[in-house]
Amino acid sequence: MFLRICLLVLLPALLLADDFQTPVLTPQQLLDLQKKAPQPVVVDVRNFNEYKSGHIPGAINIPHNKIARQLEKLEDAGHVVLYCSNGRRTRQAEQVLLDNMFDNVFHLQDGLIGWRQQGLKLTTGWAP
Repeated sequence: MFLRICLLVLLPALLLADDFQTPVLTPQQLLDLQKKAPQPVVVDVRNFNEYKSGHIPGAINIPHNKIARQLEKLEDAGHVVLYCSNGRRTRQAEQVLLDNMFDNVFHLQDGLIGWRQQGLKLTTGWAP
């Protein structure tokens, strides 16, 4: 019975783990890209308060549920890298960009959780 309950709880998360439609970047690959010109536009798709409490240096904040209304901020980007905490909101934002013909979209492997697990720096406040 316990195993059955565990499977029911974990199976949805396992099924969603790899359903991204965009290429993945590891935290190290993102760091390397940020050192080159043109730099990618890194988009934190979490809500404003989550962004303010800690985000990847250089990232801008466009919450996933507002990205469709702010596409012009991303039109001239060479690369767009999306992330949230664990991936759910990243997938939603990714779909909006793909539906609007953005073909230069990537997602951060394991989101902000993966970034933190690597011991990488975060920035707080409203500034990228």
